[in-house]
Amino acid sequence: PLRNAQFIPSKPPLFHWLAAAASEATGQVNEVTMRFPSALLGAAGVSLVYLAGAHFWSPLVGFFATLVLATSFEWWLTATIARVDMTLNFILLCFFLFFYTTYRSGGGRGKAVGLGVIIGLAVLAKGPLGGIIPFLTILLFLFCQRNMSFIRKLHPVAMFFTAALVAGSWYLLAYWEGGESFLRRLFHENIDAALGEGGGHRQSFFYFVPVLFSHMAPWSLFLPAVAAFLYRSRKQLAQQGLLYPLVWFAVVFMFFSVAAGKRPVYILPLYPAVALVFGVWYRNLVAQDRLARNPLTRLGGYLAGAAFLLFSGLVFAQLAGIDLVQLA
Repeated sequence: PLRNAQFIPSKPPLFHWLAAAASEATGQVNEVTMRFPSALLGAAGVSLVYLAGAHFWSPLVGFFATLVLATSFEWWLTATIARVDMTLNFILLCFFLFFYTTYRSGGGRGKAVGLGVIIGLAVLAKGPLGGIIPFLTILLFLFCQRNMSFIRKLHPVAMFFTAALVAGSWYLLAYWEGGESFLRRLFHENIDAALGEGGGHRQSFFYFVPVLFSHMAPWSLFLPAVAAFLYRSRKQLAQQGLLYPLVWFAVVFMFFSVAAGKRPVYILPLYPAVALVFGVWYRNLVAQDRLARNPLTRLGGYLAGAAFLLFSGLVFAQLAGIDLVQLA
C-alpha cells in the first residue's frame, strides 16, 4: 500500500493489513474495523500472560498477572487505538514466551525456525526494532545464565534466514517499488527516531521512570514492595523463574531509555514482564513467604485504598455537578 497513494511507507504495514482484513470481512471501513486488530491482540496478549503464568509458575500467578496487565492504563489505552503499537507488542510477547519455552526445553532447529518467523513478523510490525529487542534479550539472558553456548542450540543461521525471509518479503518489494529513495527514508526515519529528531519526542534518560509509575497505577503503588521482594530474593531469582522476566524488563527499559526519542507506548512490551513478576510476588505473599512480606506491602495497600477513595469522591462530585478540579 502507498501512503496517501503517493509513496511507499518506511515502516512495514502489518497492522494496516490486519485492519484491511477486518474491513474486508465486514464489507466496510469504519472505526470498529480500524481498532479491531489492537483490541483483539490486546485481549490475546492478556490470555497469553495467564497461560504463561499458569504454565511456568501456577494458576494463581497467571490470574494475578492477568489482573495487573488488563487493568494497567497503558495496556488498556493501546488496545483501543488504531496504531501499530499493540501489533508489535503482541508479537514481541509471543517471542519472549516462546524463547523461554525453547530455552527450558533445550532448543532445537524447529523451534529456531519458529523464533525466526516471530522475529520476522515483529519486523513487519514496526521495522528493525522488532529484530533488535529479541536479539538483545537472548544475549543478555544467556549471559546472565552463563550459558552462551546455548546459542548453538538456537541454530542462529536457520533463525536468521527465516526472519530475513519473512521480513524481507515486504522490504524487497518496497525497494523494488521505491528504489534508493525508500532506503534513504528508511535509514533516516529509524535514526531520527533514535535521536528524537523530527517527531518532537526527545526526552531525558529518566523519562520512563515516572511514566511507568503513572501508567501502571494503581499497581505501581506496590512497586517498592515488589522491588524489596526481588532484592531479598536476589539469590533465588533463577530458581523462582524470575530472572528471565527481569532480563526482559531490563532490555526493553534500557533500550528505550538510551534512545533519545521517547513516547510512553514505547515501553509497552515490558508490561507483561512486570505483570508476571507481580504474579509471583503475590503468590509468595499469599503463601506467607517471609521474603515477600514487608512493611512496604502494607503501605502500598493503604495508599491504593486512599487513592480509590479520593478518585471515587472526585467522580461522585462531578456527577453531582461540582467540579472540584476546577475549584482547586
